[in-house]
Amino acid sequence: MASNEERDRSPNNNNNTNNNGDRLSPRDARRSVSPKRSNSPLGNNNNNNNNDGGRETQTLYVAGLSISINERDVEDKFAKYGKIVSCRLMKDPRSGESRGIAFIRFDTPAEASEALRHLDRTEFDGQQISVEKV
Repeated sequence: MASNEERDRSPNNNNNTNNNGDRLSPRDARRSVSPKRSNSPLGNNNNNNNNDGGRETQTLYVAGLSISINERDVEDKFAKYGKIVSCRLMKDPRSGESRGIAFIRFDTPAEASEALRHLDRTEFDGQQISVEKV
């Protein structure tokens, strides 16, 4: 049978202690079992296979945009493939210039897929852009 010290250091202990045997506050104990959260403005989707529990996504991530680009330019380029629900161009808070990335949400997953198919690895405003599902 394992000693108390070995039990306290096991990763499966449920007595609110860390691996060093130090007692955790209730708040820290809850934090230690929380899933990792994303800093993404679109939530916590850590899947790299573009599969959201069997549902297709309506949101695209666009990278490689010119720093002189604005949201209207991005919307105009992508609107050819469907109704855009939202377009968020990430900007530097100090300069207001584009950071070269945007998130575009379409009305349907089919529209997002169509835009991805036609615009990934194409030239836009003198830059090659990449488009991915989020």
